[in-house]
Amino acid sequence: ATLVAVAEGAPLDAIPKISASAGGEEAVQWGHRMPYLVRHLAQDLRSFYTEALAAQPGSQGNTPSHRALNDWIFQETVLGEAIIEVGRRLTETDDDRLRVLRGWLVPEGYWPDGKTWGPVAKGSNRMDLADEANKLLAGHS
Repeated sequence: ATLVAVAEGAPLDAIPKISASAGGEEAVQWGHRMPYLVRHLAQDLRSFYTEALAAQPGSQGNTPSHRALNDWIFQETVLGEAIIEVGRRLTETDDDRLRVLRGWLVPEGYWPDGKTWGPVAKGSNRMDLADEANKLLAGHS
């Protein structure tokens, strides 16, 4: 529900509340703050898909490469479409720090509009940007 809410444009700071109210259950105690939580949710779902693929009958010894898995997820599944849409929503604000998160969600080469990490403004230092992104993603804006 959380990944879907982000893909549908819900504000990042409202996601845990949406997740709790959607099922009528107690609020979930998340281990990470938004927006960093989105990265972990997407990675968990990608791992689930990978494990499900590996568990298919006849797949013993036929482990696909990392690239083949990314091709499958990002070119053939709804999960890949959802992760890309989450990446779009995250970067609609043109906040370069959120583009770092998008780069963690979508592997380079799978972003439909060019480079996953996107351009960096002239005069910007990529390492400073990464430091700022890490602060934001850890919940320290």
